[in-house]
Amino acid sequence: MGNAVGTPPTGPNSLPISGGRRGSASNDPPTRQHFTVEQLATFNGADAKRPIYISVKSEVYDVSCSRELYGPSGKFAALAGKDVTRALALGKLDDAKELARLDLSDLTPDQFQALDAWLTKFRSDEHKCANVGRLVDVDLRLTLEELLPFNGVDNPRQTILLGVDGVLYDVTMNGAEFYGPDGMYGQFAGRDASKALACMSLEDESLANPSIADITPEQRKTLDDWIKRFEGKYAVVGKIAARK
Repeated sequence: MGNAVGTPPTGPNSLPISGGRRGSASNDPPTRQHFTVEQLATFNGADAKRPIYISVKSEVYDVSCSRELYGPSGKFAALAGKDVTRALALGKLDDAKELARLDLSDLTPDQFQALDAWLTKFRSDEHKCANVGRLVDVDLRLTLEELLPFNGVDNPRQTILLGVDGVLYDVTMNGAEFYGPDGMYGQFAGRDASKALACMSLEDESLANPSIADITPEQRKTLDDWIKRFEGKYAVVGKIAARK
């Protein structure tokens, strides 16, 4: 495709959010969505009419089929409505402090191995639960240097963030095909892509020097068009901060 950024094949909303569609038959998978920590907490089993969700490495799963385990009187009731990544890795399933923490930077390789073993079992056919969405941050402030690890590879949750015109977008759930390690725009992951998108360029220079102070009115319009696509498809999770 050369060094020009192209519009996704059939427009910004061409990627399926899930296997199902809005308005599709009831036996289709539900549409995946983004959850904040506060939103996830409402799916804790307290209301018998609502499903029970948990998050593992920011992937949100419906565990309602095991309500006897995750419901209010269940063995794993403490996990319901929470991100349980640290608790699983540390083997501290009833530790409220660990269940409240999202940071994984201090986990050891052995603890990650224990987490992966649990995930393998969790995703097996015997225990498989529907993946209903992705847990996202809401108030990040990252410098360009701090943004770099969020490329889908170099952070424990494999999160993919992009900066566009000062705003941080989490594109992990709906954009990995484009911005993941093997995506056509994979080099944008963990970067400020403002100038690259405005200039429709895949040149390294646009990412190394992302300032849009000198773009033309036409390029500004192109960037605004991209921003509209991002706002309709991805989660806004924060802003790009000034260099510390």
